Amino acid sequence: MRRLIPPLVALTLAAVLVSCSGNDSRSTSAASTPTTAPTTSVGVTAPPTTRAAYHARTLIAGMKRAGQPIGKVVCYSETTDPNNLLGRPGGYIEKCDWADTRYDQPSTGDPSDVVGGSIEVFALPGEAMERAQYLGTFAGQGMLSTGWTFLVPPNSNFVLRVDSDLTSKQATAYRKAMQAEF
Repeated sequence: MRRLIPPLVALTLAAVLVSCSGNDSRSTSAASTPTTAPTTSVGVTAPPTTRAAYHARTLIAGMKRAGQPIGKVVCYSETTDPNNLLGRPGGYIEKCDWADTRYDQPSTGDPSDVVGGSIEVFALPGEAMERAQYLGTFAGQGMLSTGWTFLVPPNSNFVLRVDSDLTSKQATAYRKAMQAEF
């Protein structure tokens, strides 16, 4: 019996390796044909289920066309992102902030220090949901408050953040304007 175990293990290992080799030519249906997913502006490949045609800057421009008081818009790169999440595993693949023209803006010189909002775009809806839930833990926490956080549209890969200095009515107006873009 001991003599049979090593050859049996080797045979099983060989069978597993052959089945995982990927050289199966039996099926060439369209379902097994690889497809190329759309890419975002930062070069991260997004899965085909995301709404890759929508970009944060485009959505902000649409909200402005809808009458929202949007002033200066700042879009970040991996080196300028204030949260160091852009392009990181589980992080967003795009982020843009905007200033709300109804409010005086801080004069700190920091482009991310605005009173307004931001849109964070994730590769996967689940990642956006995790981010929204994380930000929700700070809601109503005084200086730590992250303001209003919405997934727009619901269950999507877009997180809309609205500054806590804005009213609930103003935050809702931004959410509705962004939702109208879809």
